Amino acid sequence: MKLEINLKKLAEVAGCHIIKGSPETVFDSFVTDTRKIKEGDFFWALKGASFDASSPEILMKTIPAAKGWIIRTGAAADIPVDKMPDCVVETDDTLKALQRLAAWHRQRFDIPVVSMTGSNGKSTTKEMVRSILSLKGKTCCNAGNLNNQVGVPLSVLELSADDEYGVFELGASHIGDIDEIAAIAQPSAGIITNIAPSHLEFFGSLENVFRTKTELLKHIQKNGTLVYNADDRFLSGLSDNENLRLISFGHSEKADVRVCGDGTLFFRETREKMPLRLPYPGVHNIMNAAAAAAAALSLGVEPVLIKRGLENYSAPAMRMQEIKFNNVSVILDAYNANPQSMSAAFAEMRQRPRPLCFMLGDMKELGTFSEKYHRNIGRELAEIKPDMVFLAGPEMKAAAEEYIKAGGDNLVWAEKPETWLEEARRLLEESEKGSFLIKASRSMRFERITEKKENDSNPAPCKGCPGQIADWAENAGFAVTVCDADANVIYMNARSRSTFEKYGSMIGKNLKDCHPPYAWAKIVKMLSDGSSNSYFIIKDGVKKFIHQSPWYEPGGTKPAGLVEISTVVPHDMPCYERKPHKEGEK
Repeated sequence: MKLEINLKKLAEVAGCHIIKGSPETVFDSFVTDTRKIKEGDFFWALKGASFDASSPEILMKTIPAAKGWIIRTGAAADIPVDKMPDCVVETDDTLKALQRLAAWHRQRFDIPVVSMTGSNGKSTTKEMVRSILSLKGKTCCNAGNLNNQVGVPLSVLELSADDEYGVFELGASHIGDIDEIAAIAQPSAGIITNIAPSHLEFFGSLENVFRTKTELLKHIQKNGTLVYNADDRFLSGLSDNENLRLISFGHSEKADVRVCGDGTLFFRETREKMPLRLPYPGVHNIMNAAAAAAAALSLGVEPVLIKRGLENYSAPAMRMQEIKFNNVSVILDAYNANPQSMSAAFAEMRQRPRPLCFMLGDMKELGTFSEKYHRNIGRELAEIKPDMVFLAGPEMKAAAEEYIKAGGDNLVWAEKPETWLEEARRLLEESEKGSFLIKASRSMRFERITEKKENDSNPAPCKGCPGQIADWAENAGFAVTVCDADANVIYMNARSRSTFEKYGSMIGKNLKDCHPPYAWAKIVKMLSDGSSNSYFIIKDGVKKFIHQSPWYEPGGTKPAGLVEISTVVPHDMPCYERKPHKEGEK
């Protein structure tokens, strides 16, 4: 983040007023997490469901490091002036102020921006669009799952003068959510992937899901483009208007970008076909690719770059993520689950080698529709005739009942996955062939099923996927990893000698080359020399690493193609929490 404004401008555009400090004080960036604050930082105090960062108890945690606060009006009334930082700015609602600042900042850049929403596939579509546009120029994009009322403004504020494109995913769980954050992103092209049963506990109906997702339309810039799913019964009725050009995608013969039976894309306008070899499984991913291709075409991107971008994108973690153990294929799709995404995963499993094992958990936030959709899943599962099924969660009990009623067998159901976790892990570890699907809503934390196996063996990752390198390095215990665009590991920084000795031989690196203090100097020199055009810096220590690099200084030149993907695996995931070093370990 590099805003290059002062407090006077901040107060003007964000609706704040300065109660301490000079209006001319430079306001370049800020943090919202007290744990990340450094000397000289501004702290923006947001309010969450269970906390208010404008409370004196939280604010005082930022002293003495903080240079300034942006806080709720009146929050500092009981704090002595001499205990405050140099600058204090107040506003009635710090979230609304953040959103106003981001909307103003977005208007500073006359660049194409693509925003996507929908019940399923938006994160993968985002990564596909980013992969394509990054081949044309520097692209700013939400990191991880920063797609809500807080995440979108924070992402938009990362736009800089160097960026040629913006890609911002928009998430929603209530009516009005897209209206609020699309006004910040102000896209020149929008994508609606589909309308499906998701967050129905809050939306109440599919009609309300449709109403919310289509709030995007009024925020697409005049003469912009809307890309929509022609197969979707809600979206297929959309029609052109004087302000928007509509481009459809799907299996429909009428789709502008048609998904053909052989997995190729057919462009109706040019009558051209594009064969694709996507790096991740799933028929639904071809639909995501069609959406991304349509958006890229609307921005004038050449087909050859669209194809290259789609075939080399990195998927978000735990979204149809394939893990190989010997001859066993495991699809880890535990980031989220709803009826449509569950059916899409089942469709992929139907094509996989047997025996088939399903480990499924609750689909959350379906409200009064939950039993109906879980029973549907039970019947669909029985049709596949799996060899083993593990179900967990109170909602999945209905699926278990329906599965048995439909003739299914080899079923274990429990209120909590811990009941069968060890049995499932043992099956995973001892299987010599077959396919496993691990899928549930995020709160079920089904990624735990693979933890023991990965920590025990942690086989070297597949080539061609920096995202898989990230997961592998994380599980192996490496603090920083650098790989090239083909996922060849070129640098690793182990947290301890024992970690490196255990896994170093897998990537053919020796301890001297990859252990501090040799590491920083070697990799900084290599990147500065420009010996490669594409590097991916992965995992912890990224900020420190970049800040110590020559191109970070004013006037420095960053190597072409350098991409930071430190959030490939979300840091709030319990299975990736950092464990403290043992005494004496460096």
